[in-house]
Amino acid sequence: KAMYHKFWNGTAWFGWENLGGAILEQPSCVSWGANRIDCFARGADKAMYHKFWNGTAWFGWENLGGAILEQPSCVSWGANRIDCFARGTNKAMYHKWWNGSQWSNQ
Repeated sequence: KAMYHKFWNGTAWFGWENLGGAILEQPSCVSWGANRIDCFARGADKAMYHKFWNGTAWFGWENLGGAILEQPSCVSWGANRIDCFARGTNKAMYHKWWNGSQWSNQ
């Protein structure tokens, strides 16, 4: 199933825009700053994928690896910071984060 995006421009709703991908459940989307949206989803291969909006265009789907059992849950608690949590195939909770310049290796 592809991901779709609908947006409000301050006056009216626009969409649905097909953002592609092959995701298994609903995405988890966060914003860490103005003109920034980061979306995460579990792909058909059960890895976590990332797609983002930079204020001008959408980029991705970037494979962030892993093998997770259901959709990830992601949050942002500051500029250039994203924390994602997911249950691995061994049923343990895993944490992957963006620190403003790179993704953790976990």
